[in-house]
Amino acid sequence: MVMTTTRTSTYTITDVCCVLASLAADYSMIAQATATHSVAHVERTVADLTIFAGHDMLLVVEIVLVDAKDVPVRAAQYTVSTTASGWSNQEPGNNLWPKVSGTRLLVIATLSNTWWTMSATEKARFRERTGLQGSWDATSIDTSFSGMGRTVDRRYASNGYGMEKALFEKQVRS
Repeated sequence: MVMTTTRTSTYTITDVCCVLASLAADYSMIAQATATHSVAHVERTVADLTIFAGHDMLLVVEIVLVDAKDVPVRAAQYTVSTTASGWSNQEPGNNLWPKVSGTRLLVIATLSNTWWTMSATEKARFRERTGLQGSWDATSIDTSFSGMGRTVDRRYASNGYGMEKALFEKQVRS
């Protein structure tokens, strides 16, 4: 007996854009609360993330507040799902992060091997063709968030495309 499978996409680029709009709202609120990134910076970053997502290269996005030594203080992690058809879409929120002196905000994208196996010339062509603006290089920031508590916060979905948002915070010992 021979078994075959067919994979069909249950989402469109419009669905991807709808989900990324929720991430954009979160990022904008976090950037405002922490006074770390301008509206223009947020828009450029989200435009790049949308390009990666539209080309099936985006796996995870992390918005990370780090201290002066690049140690994460707080983070939101958005894990991409291409099988989110049963999810209920939730409203953006829970983004009132503290404004802490000496911290900065980073956006880290985990990209598929499609991006990492491109040559420098292929990446340059991709940038030119798509309008990608950021550098999107490897990072040394520890995104395991060890020592931080993890809470699944909400899900953003449109048809089969979605992102699950988890929050990470330092544990306060009593």
